[in-house]
Amino acid sequence: MATNIANLKKIAKGASIGFIGLFLSKLFTYLYRILLARLGPDKYGTFSLGLAIFGFITAISLLGIENGVVRFTSYFKGKKDPAKIKGVINFALRTTVLMSLFLASLAFLFSNTFSSLFHNPNLGPIIKIFAIATPLYTIYRVYTSALRGLQRIDYETWIVIFVENLGKLVL
Repeated sequence: MATNIANLKKIAKGASIGFIGLFLSKLFTYLYRILLARLGPDKYGTFSLGLAIFGFITAISLLGIENGVVRFTSYFKGKKDPAKIKGVINFALRTTVLMSLFLASLAFLFSNTFSSLFHNPNLGPIIKIFAIATPLYTIYRVYTSALRGLQRIDYETWIVIFVENLGKLVL
């Protein structure tokens, strides 16, 4: 009975931290979009197109591995095997970083082709910036997935709020 109450407290704590994080994340995203909208519709559209290409490249780079990281870090945490947790994270990082470097290089090299394909000369530099950010973003996603698997929703929430959302506002 005592373990059930402890588990419920842990779940409630995680849910409340997640709710606060979600609220702040939505607030910062709203402010971020307001700032982008002030650039004008053509620049906002160009940025949104670049963001869509970035999302496509990162989705392929991650290969769904972040879901495996959550599953296997939590599994090996339950087995109390930190060496295998480290192995899972290292494997995920090696795989996703290599894939993201490859795809980011292609995006960087063919950014002008994308620009002409979409008849938008301003798209090329945006794709180049996103191409540089792709490996960093995949590393970020693997580590936040590891935090989720280790049941550290508090760290994950604060990292998402401050790194991702405030980073968007600053940039």
